[in-house]
Amino acid sequence: MTELMKLPYAQDALEPAISKETISYHYGKHHRGYVDNLNKLVEGTAYADMKLEDIIREAGQDFPRDGRGTALGTQYCPGNGSPLFVNAAQVYNHNLYWESLRPDEPVGSGMSEAASSYINEYWGSIDRLKSAVTRTATKLFGSGWVWICKHEDNSPFVRATHDAGTPLDDPLVTPLLVIDVWEHAYYLQYKNDRAKYIEQIWPVINWDKLA
Repeated sequence: MTELMKLPYAQDALEPAISKETISYHYGKHHRGYVDNLNKLVEGTAYADMKLEDIIREAGQDFPRDGRGTALGTQYCPGNGSPLFVNAAQVYNHNLYWESLRPDEPVGSGMSEAASSYINEYWGSIDRLKSAVTRTATKLFGSGWVWICKHEDNSPFVRATHDAGTPLDDPLVTPLLVIDVWEHAYYLQYKNDRAKYIEQIWPVINWDKLA
């Protein structure tokens, strides 16, 4: 059984970038809904005892298996379009999203020396990284996620996924940080202005996820 993660901060801790009302709705309705749906789907199946990441990897295949060579129920196929994959991936994506944010207190505390060095090594500056993320987010058509991931050689890159997509489908890639660009993440404050949402979120990004 998957539990709804506890937020690592109070629901008003990210204001004014992200309002208490937005978090209450996003975390309490959307995120909780994915957790509840996932638990209903795995009940009584081989998935019930799996870790979340393993459910995503198994359910994302065209012919999911339980890791013991036994084919699982056909109701969970095919792959990334299945309700099981969608709900499991959305739980994981939201978990990492909340961890990718933190209160900007005290002001200027948003980045450790290790994170700063990592960013400067691969992007040259934080502004260049922000530009890459903003460009990726605003060019993404429809709902999805913008990720900062790293390859096996530790080199990072920015990528987008549509809908419930997640980098976990690639065993050679590690997701480090993610920004939710589904409209429910920002519509209450920024309406359909995704660029404004991205602009305002920088002070509460947890850059230490890159360290």
